[in-house]
Amino acid sequence: MRSTIFNSLFLTVIGVAFGPGAAARGQAPAPGDAKKPTAAKTDEKVIRGLIKQLGDDDFTTRETAAKRLQAIGVVALEFVRETSRTANDAEVRQRADLLYKRIVSEVLREVAVYKGHFGVPFPWATRVAATPDGKQLVSCGFDGVRLWDRDTGKGNLILADPDTRKSRFALGLSGDGRRALVGRSDGTVSVLDLVAGRELLQFAGHRGEVWGAVLSRDGSRGVTGGWDGAIHVWNAKDGTRVRTFPNLGDKIRCLALHPDGRLLAAAHVRDNQPAVLRLYDLDDGQETSALAGHEKEITVVAFSPDGKRLLSSSFDGTIRHWDVAKSKELHCLRGHVSWVEGVAFCPDGQRALSCGLDGTFRLWDLRRGLELLCTEPAQGGYLSVAILPDGRHAVTTGKDGMVRLWRLDL
Repeated sequence: MRSTIFNSLFLTVIGVAFGPGAAARGQAPAPGDAKKPTAAKTDEKVIRGLIKQLGDDDFTTRETAAKRLQAIGVVALEFVRETSRTANDAEVRQRADLLYKRIVSEVLREVAVYKGHFGVPFPWATRVAATPDGKQLVSCGFDGVRLWDRDTGKGNLILADPDTRKSRFALGLSGDGRRALVGRSDGTVSVLDLVAGRELLQFAGHRGEVWGAVLSRDGSRGVTGGWDGAIHVWNAKDGTRVRTFPNLGDKIRCLALHPDGRLLAAAHVRDNQPAVLRLYDLDDGQETSALAGHEKEITVVAFSPDGKRLLSSSFDGTIRHWDVAKSKELHCLRGHVSWVEGVAFCPDGQRALSCGLDGTFRLWDLRRGLELLCTEPAQGGYLSVAILPDGRHAVTTGKDGMVRLWRLDL
């Protein structure tokens, strides 16, 4: 009887928690969505005490403990999940598992879907970024580049292409959010004016697909990397090539620019072979260090907000956390069961969000190298993720062509 009552109550609550989000699909989120306070500094001893009460014979005690753990939120997830896997009592494991899902649904939830990207044969939305004020989203697809108003959900196609066979897997924004750099599969690169919503410049230089694109903070200098193994530095105002880095014969899969604009991270990859992350001095093109460890292609590389660390995601199913100055791996984050397509630092630099073709989001504690949160798998998976500057929202793209906005309560 005790188990039946508990399960009935929890399944009712879970049904509510996983029901319709704060905004209808295809609509913008409601403004002024207040953040729910959490007990971020709750003592581990208190959390473990509450978890122990999940097995109490008294119904009220169990319910009170579950409610308090839910209020604690993300800080309790690690311990709740451990209980769901290791508790000796099957009923306690079940309660902990339901509680874990309930907390996850509150910590990370979809609040809006932006529809518009299309393509034949691939309707994918491939890359996404947010302007520094978080008011606009920029996404790439096989149909072109779209600029979205986050609050209204209105999207404008600012770079159209009738040939939807030309993929776009490279997107970089300037620090002020006024310009974007976009790379195509035909080797061409475009500079976009996001304020005016139009293409300013198009130039060619790569002999093959362009997979990496970054812009300096002021938007005056761009860097691209491609399948031809070349890394080019451009004057983004007139399209002239400033410098070409030494070609090591490897494909360039992705790029990241240090916050001070002087250091470039580039992923050198070969099909189904170990990949190397190389750091370059952007002024002279000289390599400063090489970071090895990934067993397959690196998909995304990102600098921490302070520029002291790097994250890289890979087809090998891992995310690696690096110390830039020491050229040292800090953590190898394992959990995804398929290709990891995207990873992004949270604004505090202490957490990260990842996504992949296994259809899950995962939240990581970078100080300890631990997974804090894993969502239920979604069909189709995700191709990219970006965290908005407010640290309370994330945006993703996927093979369904959708751009999705998520609320983070961390």
